[in-house]
Amino acid sequence: EKVGSAVQGFKTGDRILSRIVWGGFAEYVPSDADMLAHLPDNIGFEEGAIAQLLPIAVRGAELSVKPGKTVFVSGLGAAGLLCVQVAKTYGASTVIAADFFEMKRKVALEVGADLALDPNAEDVVKRVKTETNGGADVAMEAVGLEPSFRACEQAVRGGGILSIFGTHLTPVALDLTQWEGRSLQLHIMREQRHEMPAMLRKAVALLASGRVRLKPLLSRVMKLDDIMAAFDLCIHQPERHIKIAIVP
Repeated sequence: EKVGSAVQGFKTGDRILSRIVWGGFAEYVPSDADMLAHLPDNIGFEEGAIAQLLPIAVRGAELSVKPGKTVFVSGLGAAGLLCVQVAKTYGASTVIAADFFEMKRKVALEVGADLALDPNAEDVVKRVKTETNGGADVAMEAVGLEPSFRACEQAVRGGGILSIFGTHLTPVALDLTQWEGRSLQLHIMREQRHEMPAMLRKAVALLASGRVRLKPLLSRVMKLDDIMAAFDLCIHQPERHIKIAIVP
């Protein structure tokens, strides 16, 4: 909409992606230039709205995922589905995902998961240990609730990594005796401010190359006038919706 006189690399009218966390429903949001990237030509605005989460998944993979490692992803909302894709692009040999909703498990398989488990139908921790010969090398927690954290804690192997994407709004206790005995590591995926520009650039490169797909995560596009109905759908019909994009 408008570019400051000292800004380089952007001009009025550019299609951009921002790493700004707050203010997405405002008419105008100011941003530092280093928190912006050009939206790839193959990504529409509605899909691009989902991409704000992708740099977090990229940082999580950079910290935790090495080629040939096994990864368990708990929770298949947009965050978890991005983790599935990024883990694969970083060389994970096997990605096992889990979610209560069938639609989300199907999307996980569509975007690269090797196995998608239903916690209502089987013991997910036991199955992960069976499939990975004792536990996943990395467990990515993408829900933000303690039961999901505990599943990751139990499903990861000794010496493995528990990587947190989900936003935990209540405290979660750690039994450090257990963690020390198992030599577990805890990684937080979310970037610090000085890391955001680099992670954003890497995220955009993944989108431009097609290695990460956003369209399967976009459940619906709705008008701004219907925003409260969109929130209602996300809250009350999570089995049918992953992300809803709001347009003017």
